[in-house]
Amino acid sequence: MNVIVSWVLVTLLIISGISLVILTATPALDRGKDALELQLAESSLKELLRLLNEVASEGNGSSRTVSIPEGEWSLQNNTISYRISTDLMESGTREIGKIEKISGSDASCKQEDNFVMENAILRISLKRQNGEIASSGILEIHNKATGTAIRPEDSSIIIDGIEGTKTGTGFSMIEESSGAKCTIRYHIDSNAGIAYDVFYTLYAGADFLVVEVENVGG
Repeated sequence: MNVIVSWVLVTLLIISGISLVILTATPALDRGKDALELQLAESSLKELLRLLNEVASEGNGSSRTVSIPEGEWSLQNNTISYRISTDLMESGTREIGKIEKISGSDASCKQEDNFVMENAILRISLKRQNGEIASSGILEIHNKATGTAIRPEDSSIIIDGIEGTKTGTGFSMIEESSGAKCTIRYHIDSNAGIAYDVFYTLYAGADFLVVEVENVGG
């Protein structure tokens, strides 16, 4: 029996993404049950997205109550996610739309002397920094299939062309390591007085690294 969980949505909660994360598993014993759960989760996410848009358009103080099925829900990096373990989607699948669907299980982040992001194709080293910090965090991108490696001389982030935003104080951390994707976050309070976050994300089965700058402010 599914337990229904209620969430109250208010405009103070800023959601930038909604995703359906399919963790690759061994062949399902009951594919019909998995398909039904997947369909129910996607329907719930669509309804959640609709209500979020309504609340955002109505201004401060607006609210809705939404019922969602029991399951593995999470809120990370302004993204609401639902996770399911199944073999219904091929590993490495990524569908972009109003609801992002990602599938796989080989993406991982770990902390050694520096951060290591890895999947079946790539191994990426990022500088682990706390206190004084620079936005040029990429140390090496190694393609395991070809045996080639790239070591950028400078991978700095510059905001609005202002050189002082390249460095400052802050921290770095593993934001997510779910198998379907892994993300490293750098928070930088720059020397130019502009704060921002940099998110490096490696997806399962991907041969590329996604770099996103968010939360830019004074």
